[in-house]
Amino acid sequence: MLLFVLALGIPSTAYSQSSFYTYIERCEDIRDDIEEILKEEGLPDYFFYLALAESGCDPDNKSEKNALGLFQLVPRTFKAYSKGVCNTDSFDGYCPISSAYDPLISTRVAAKYLKSLYDRFDGNVDWVIAAFNTGGTNLIKKTSYKKGMNIKVVKKYYPNAYNLAMTVRRFSILDEALKEDEDS
Repeated sequence: MLLFVLALGIPSTAYSQSSFYTYIERCEDIRDDIEEILKEEGLPDYFFYLALAESGCDPDNKSEKNALGLFQLVPRTFKAYSKGVCNTDSFDGYCPISSAYDPLISTRVAAKYLKSLYDRFDGNVDWVIAAFNTGGTNLIKKTSYKKGMNIKVVKKYYPNAYNLAMTVRRFSILDEALKEDEDS
């Protein structure tokens, strides 16, 4: 299993085989809900793996950079994409930052953000994931993004974002292979 984890390039938050299993179990509890929300936004269901890679599917996770919840959104991004997501009496219609720790609200907000990136990067999922990690504007400025550009350009400026994109890609490939194996 450890070789499997290394081959997938699991992020540094997964230090051991036992913690990896914990992450997977935690993710399985909410996977169907996350995938349903992603599909509602017209996104690939394997974007679910962002929650695994970003927080180990821990809805209470808070990073040293103040990123919050399952998808590790910074408060500014969470607020910007939360309009209309919460049933709130707030006059502005945005979710309170504390709701970033609610797995379903966090997923809905992340899905709205991912959808905006998906549209911005013409459905190129590797670029969407890298932009999710770094911020779309930052990524465009640093790489001078143009449609059809190779994702390896990102590696030079944002190696962690590149690694995240490749990790999610590997998970999606493995997941598809496992589904095919179950069907046969």
